[in-house]
Amino acid sequence: MFAESAYIFRHALLRDAAYQLQLPRDRARLHRIAFALIEGAAGDRAPAPPAFDEPWAPIPPHGTDAVAEELAGHAAHAGMASERKLYMGRAAIRAGLQFRNLAAESLWRDHAAASTGAERGESLRRAGLAALVAGRTSAAEPLLDAATARRSCASSATFRR
Repeated sequence: MFAESAYIFRHALLRDAAYQLQLPRDRARLHRIAFALIEGAAGDRAPAPPAFDEPWAPIPPHGTDAVAEELAGHAAHAGMASERKLYMGRAAIRAGLQFRNLAAESLWRDHAAASTGAERGESLRRAGLAALVAGRTSAAEPLLDAATARRSCASSATFRR
């Protein structure tokens, strides 16, 4: 048993060392290739979710949902911002549906950081709700406050027009 554990540990170290030896542009290219292969095997590009001003609109399931978090990671390493955001949102929704609220909170926080305007506010609100459901009220409160402040700014900007 110990030998197998040592092998797995060494294997992970070797994998990480080999990864770090790659030039950044080569790593990005490999992540783009991995992204394309995984996305293709899972049913090609997922459709964009409904607009964020319709927070309760149903999102039709897609074959990539099971690997959305992995796709978001590869897209991030490949510098594919719009694809990262698409799959980060789908991964956050899936995490919430599976009651993985800490993961959903983290993914919605990342989605908010990659978003602007109403989309950012809605992502913060969803992160706050995930934190609240996870029992993390001290983390939920600032997220919900930030989301409310964003909505207030958006409402007053609309009112001023």
